[in-house]
Amino acid sequence: MLYLAWIILISCLIIGLFGILIPALPGIALIFIGVVIHKLLLPEYISGWTLGLVLLAVLATFGLDLMGSLVGAKWGGASKYGMWGLLLGGLVGLAFAPVGLLLGPILGVFLAEVVLASRSVKEGTKAGIGATLGLALSTFLKFLLGLFVVVWVIADLCMY
Repeated sequence: MLYLAWIILISCLIIGLFGILIPALPGIALIFIGVVIHKLLLPEYISGWTLGLVLLAVLATFGLDLMGSLVGAKWGGASKYGMWGLLLGGLVGLAFAPVGLLLGPILGVFLAEVVLASRSVKEGTKAGIGATLGLALSTFLKFLLGLFVVVWVIADLCMY
């Protein structure tokens, strides 16, 4: 059981970090799963504080994704229609993961700007590019958060 717990934790930490960058893999949520399994199998190693911190990080990643795309779209000049298109495109994109998670919000902004807001293709493209840049920024921030979480977990394990 001891080796299994460590193999699961280390695998989840590594794959979780890659999962932040690769949409087909779960990110910080996988890190959380690894920490929970390790805590269940070997409760004396990981503190409750670490478990709580990793859970907060998982919740923060959802907010980062949404806010990054919204801020990026607004920076790209999206109207309120574009913002709603971003949200709707993101929801529709969930059904077509992993590609839909990337393209859904971008296409949602573009189509809402061009069709509903009667803006030019150039303006719709600019809003879509803004959403893409916002998503890239949020991915970078999630990766930094993931690195922080992994370092925290390792530090917690070293304090045992």
